[in-house]
Amino acid sequence: MKEKFHSLKVRDILISLIVLMLAINLNLLVSDYFFQVDLTEEKRYTLSEATKNILTDLDDVVYIDIQLEGDFPAGFKRLNRSIHETLEVFRSYAGDKIQYKFTDPSLAKNSKARNQYYQYLADLGIQPTNIHATENGKKIEKMIFPGAIVSYGGQDMGVMLFKGNKSAPPQERLNQSVEGVEYELISAIKKLTNIERKKVAIYNGDRKIKNKALDGLQQALKDDYDLTFIKNMSELSNYHALMMIRPQQHFSDREQYIIDQFVMRGGKLLVFGESFEINTDSLRTDGSAFALQKDLGVADLLFKWGVKVQPNIIQDLNAGTYPIVTGNMGDQPQIQLMPFPYYPLINVFGKNPMVNNLDAVKTAYVSPLDTVKVKGVQKTALMYSSPYSRKVTAPVLIELTNMRGQIDPQKFNQGPIPIAYLLEGNFQSIYKNRFLPAFADQVNFKKESAHNAIVVVGDADILINEVNPQSGEPVALGVDPFSRQDFANADFVRNTLNYLLDENGIIIARNKSVKIRPLDKVKVLEEKLFWQVLNIGLPVLLILIFGIAWYFIRQQRFAKF
Repeated sequence: MKEKFHSLKVRDILISLIVLMLAINLNLLVSDYFFQVDLTEEKRYTLSEATKNILTDLDDVVYIDIQLEGDFPAGFKRLNRSIHETLEVFRSYAGDKIQYKFTDPSLAKNSKARNQYYQYLADLGIQPTNIHATENGKKIEKMIFPGAIVSYGGQDMGVMLFKGNKSAPPQERLNQSVEGVEYELISAIKKLTNIERKKVAIYNGDRKIKNKALDGLQQALKDDYDLTFIKNMSELSNYHALMMIRPQQHFSDREQYIIDQFVMRGGKLLVFGESFEINTDSLRTDGSAFALQKDLGVADLLFKWGVKVQPNIIQDLNAGTYPIVTGNMGDQPQIQLMPFPYYPLINVFGKNPMVNNLDAVKTAYVSPLDTVKVKGVQKTALMYSSPYSRKVTAPVLIELTNMRGQIDPQKFNQGPIPIAYLLEGNFQSIYKNRFLPAFADQVNFKKESAHNAIVVVGDADILINEVNPQSGEPVALGVDPFSRQDFANADFVRNTLNYLLDENGIIIARNKSVKIRPLDKVKVLEEKLFWQVLNIGLPVLLILIFGIAWYFIRQQRFAKF
C-alpha cells in the first residue's frame, strides 16, 4: 500500500513538471508572435490597417508626452484611460519605437516656469480647457491642456486630443474625443515621419480675394502638403490635387481640356464656389448689395461628373452674426451683432470620415447643390444647412436694415439643404464620343478615369480668413471676426485633402465609434445593496464551497489507502 502511494506521488510530481515545462515552452513560442482578441462590440481596441502599417514601418523612436495627468472629473479620466490603452496597442505593433509618458503641466517648479510651459504648449496648438475639479474636499476651477507633444527626429508637434463638436453635450463631446484618439495620434506620427509630400495647386479665380485672405488656408495645410498658387492650367500635370476657389471666369477650351484630362489621369479636384456674385464692399458701406447670378467656369465639367451648383442663395436661421446699425445715440450709431441669415453655421453632416465628429463650420453666401444621375459615380452629401433654412433665387437684394425686423421662422422650412458633395467612381471625359480639339494629345487621350474622387462645395468663403482692419494681420481660418468664436473650417479642409490624397487611408480611423452605455441611475439607487452583497459575498461563498468540496474529495480519495 505504501509503495502504491509513493508511485502515485511520483506520478503527480512528474505530471506537474510536464505541465510547467509545456507552459514555459508555450510562452517562449508565442512571445515572438503578437495577437489580440477584441471582444468589444465596436472594436475599440482594433487599429485600422493603415495605422498598423505606419507603426510597423517606423525607422526611429517616436516620443509622446501626454499633458493629461492629475485629478480630473470622470469624463477626462476616461479620456486619459483611452489614450493609455491606445498607446499600449500602438506599442504592440511598434515595440520600443513608441515611448510615452503622462505629464501634469501644473507641477512646474514655480509660477514663472509654469507660465512659460503653458505658453510653449499654446504655441504648439495645445489650447487650455477649464474644468471643475475637487481637491481636498473643495471645489476648484482647474486649467488643463488635453493634448500631447509628439516628437520624432528632433521635431515637436502639438496634438489636441479633446475635440469633437462643441455644441454637443459635454459627455458626448468627450466620447467623440475618445473616438478620435487613434486618428489624432497617428496623423501626427505620419506628418513627422513622412518624407514624400503631395503637391497641391491652388487656383484663385476671384481677384478680390487677396493673398492675406488665404493665409489661414496656407497655415492650415503647410504641415501636410506643398502648396503652390497657379494662374493657369499649363503645369497642372505636376500636381496631385487642384483646389479651385471661386472659378467664375470663363476657361478656354484648352484649359478645360487640361482640367478634364487631369481628373482622367487620377488628379484630385476640389471646387469651392457659388453660382452668384456679391459686392461685399457695397454691403459694408451702403448697407445693401445685389447677389447676381454667375455660373462657375467649370459648370459643364461638374454637370458631366454628377453635380450642379444651383442658381440660389441659402438663408439659414442657424447663422453667424454681422454688425448692424440698430439706432443712434446722439450722433453716434449704435452697432449690434445680430444673426445674419446669409452666414449659415453648418452643423449637419453626412456619413463620411471627413466630417465624422466635426465641429461646426462657418460659411457665407452659400449656394445649394443638386446631383445628376451619372453611371458609375457615387454621390455622398457631406454638409447640409440646418432644418430651418430656405433657398432664394438670384438675383437677390441683400439689405442689412431688414435684419433688424422680426424674421418669420415659418418661411424657413426647406432644410436641410446639401451644400457639399463627394463624388467617387469612374468619371468620363466630356470629350468622349466627340471630335478632339486640334491641340489635344490624340495618342494619350483618356476617355475615362480609373476610380477617382472629386469634392464640390457651394461656398468659397469657407476657405477665406478675415484680416484684422487695425493691425492688417490675417485671422486664423475659421475664426469669426465678430464673435471671435473658432470654427472647424481648417479641420474640414485638412480632412478633405487627407481623404483624397492619403493612399494609406489613415483617415478611416475617424470612423471609429465608441458607444456610451450609461447606467440607469434609478436602478443603481434601488439595487445598490443587492449588487454590493452579490459582488462581495458571492466570491467568498464560492471559495468556501470549493474548499469544503475539495476537503471531502481528498477524504474519499485517501480513505481507500
